[in-house]
Amino acid sequence: MGGNAVQNVRRYSAAEYSLLVEEVLGKVRALFPGHRAEVLQAFRQKESFGDMDILLESFDLSGINFRKIIVRNFNATQVVVNGNVYSFDYREFQIDLNLISPSNFDSSMSYFAWNDLGNFMGRIAHKFGFKYGHEGLVYVFRDQSH
Repeated sequence: MGGNAVQNVRRYSAAEYSLLVEEVLGKVRALFPGHRAEVLQAFRQKESFGDMDILLESFDLSGINFRKIIVRNFNATQVVVNGNVYSFDYREFQIDLNLISPSNFDSSMSYFAWNDLGNFMGRIAHKFGFKYGHEGLVYVFRDQSH
C-alpha cells in the first residue's frame, strides 16, 4: 500500500515477519481497543517481506493525531502520510497502517490481500461492467449522461 514510502528499511525473512506481526498487531490493538485491526494475508510460500500492511477500522477516530501516536508508541523516525495510509519505520521495517471505514473493512481485507490478486479481479470485473475494489463489487449503471 505504501510502496517504498519509508527509507533505510530492509526486507524481513518469513520467520522474522511472523514474529513482528504478532508484536505490531498487538500494539495496534492495544492502542485502539474496540476497533478491528488485521494484517493482510500474503502468499504462504513468500520467502521475504518488504512491508506489513495493517487495516484499522476507523470509526470514531476523527481528531486523533496518528503521527504523534505512531512516533510515541513505535519510536518511528519517519512517518509518511498518503491519504488514509500512514507508513512508518519500526525495527528497520516499513509498516503501512491503512484506516478503513467499518462498512468497507471486510471488502478491503479481500481486495488488498494476496498481493496483486485484487487488482487482477478488478480488471476482470471491469470487462463485465462492474467495479471491484476496496469498497466491494459495484455495478456501474449509466442512464443517458449519468
